[in-house]
Amino acid sequence: MAGSYMDAPAQRLAYDRDGSIGVTVTAAGVLTQLTATEMRALNNEAEDTPAFSSKQRLALVFPAPVDITHVFLALDTASATYSIETSKDTTTGVDGTWSAQVGIGPSYLRDVRPFYRVATSLTAMQTGAISQGVRGVRISATGNTSVSFRGLHVYANPASGSTPDRLAFWEPSASAEVNGSFFDWGNTPRGSSADKTFRIKNVSGDLTAKDVSLYAEALTPGTPSVAGMLLVSSDGITFGPSLDLGDLAPGAVTGVLHVRRNVPTNAQVSVWSARLIADVTTWEA
Repeated sequence: MAGSYMDAPAQRLAYDRDGSIGVTVTAAGVLTQLTATEMRALNNEAEDTPAFSSKQRLALVFPAPVDITHVFLALDTASATYSIETSKDTTTGVDGTWSAQVGIGPSYLRDVRPFYRVATSLTAMQTGAISQGVRGVRISATGNTSVSFRGLHVYANPASGSTPDRLAFWEPSASAEVNGSFFDWGNTPRGSSADKTFRIKNVSGDLTAKDVSLYAEALTPGTPSVAGMLLVSSDGITFGPSLDLGDLAPGAVTGVLHVRRNVPTNAQVSVWSARLIADVTTWEA
């Protein structure tokens, strides 16, 4: 559970590292691909996220289709009207067929933290086909040619029936992927510690995940390090900042793994996010 804040409605996409591309489009139609640094800044939780100004559109294109449930958007311009669209066939963020979604919620929401975990700040997508099997999501602005985008979080799950080559965080004792709030620690007092157990599954149907490593990462690092508050273990006894898991064959599941949260006594009091990364060196047939 997330304590004082809402549970995550689904998995929050790590679009800054999963092969997705992001683009901005000016009023004149000039398309610019976002850098890796800009993608990370757009997906983080910081109030000082670099703004992408003088743009009318911001689009994300995913490497595999997803079923989107919610979107969080932080903007720096109050005088424009915003809309949200989804596409099942886009490859660039501009091409393809786009379908209009419901209104995207607040027309002016500058700060990311703590609003990214406040229910009234998230936009629930229309249920049904329009939000399922989506390859791209696009935010468009009208009435203003100088729009600043400060944060964009996308909550989604792999599209129903799809089997992309990826690793999934798995329940420790059930044959199911963990939900979006599984790794929420809730309200955690400073000077406290707790453990969770989980497994990792290679959901690919025909590729082996080679040299898998497990570690924590924070897009918005605090002082002391937020990622440093999480340690991992294969036996629940010896913990460290990372763990080598070797190779995972198609459909293989690891043994039970452990993550320990250690919140120091001098931790900043705020809403903080860190994510566990199961990194694959290469995929091999």
